Amino acid sequence: MRITRWDDEEMGPLSEEAAQRRFHRSLYEVAIREVAESVRVSGDAPRRTLIGLSGAWLLEAEGQRALVKPGDVVEVASGKFTFETSGPVRYLAVYPLPPDRVVN
Repeated sequence: MRITRWDDEEMGPLSEEAAQRRFHRSLYEVAIREVAESVRVSGDAPRRTLIGLSGAWLLEAEGQRALVKPGDVVEVASGKFTFETSGPVRYLAVYPLPPDRVVN
């Protein structure tokens, strides 16, 4: 798991639209995720990038645990994870498309 910060100078102010522009839809599946209440979820997921838009949550993956906040860009390898929040959060989930779905 690797966490960086959204770069306003390079990518413009953080917004759903700016994040979606960064990940072209011909190469990525981009989805807004909203969690309205406290939750703890564990499971398996494919490789993805998560971009915090509002609220904060704990993410455990790849043997690491991190507090993800608005503006954090988290690259997560495929595998087991635990997602936990004590209140509303909103984030962008970005998944690379499989080769057979990539638009040329």
